[in-house]
Amino acid sequence: MEGLPAFIKMKKIFKYRVNDGYAIMPQEHKLIRVDYVNDSQYEGWFAWSIVDTEKLETTQKRFVGRDIEVTAAPFSSKKGLVRHEMKVKEKQDIWLLSPPVFAEEDDGKVYIYTEDKLVKREQYNICFYKTGQELPDNINDFTYIGLNRIWIVQELGLYTFYRKMP
Repeated sequence: MEGLPAFIKMKKIFKYRVNDGYAIMPQEHKLIRVDYVNDSQYEGWFAWSIVDTEKLETTQKRFVGRDIEVTAAPFSSKKGLVRHEMKVKEKQDIWLLSPPVFAEEDDGKVYIYTEDKLVKREQYNICFYKTGQELPDNINDFTYIGLNRIWIVQELGLYTFYRKMP
């Protein structure tokens, strides 16, 4: 998935209910996830977008179909991937042999996956942000690779991004 458009200065991830295939979102947004939720608080289809909190008043009705592919790595099989356990910190640098392609949570632990082919050892900045948390101004420089669902009484979604360090 390419970086976000440079002209959009975005700051937070917000969740929007999808009704009849549409969600009402701010005019300037970057859709990163569409998913069905069925927990003790919510049930139904929702869309998550990165938005600029200074421009929330200008909205649009956006088609959000269930088949829209918005994640960077919709893998049905992890064959050919190398799993790396991550400590949950807001930001961390890690040396990997190939770029991250997918992120997930498994039994309370957070993982990122890389392809098993060796490219060259490079340093990547891995960042986790939760819904509604303020994002850095340079979020356009990062690539979204997935959501890690951590359960602490209710779901805490940690959106995983990376960027290659210079």
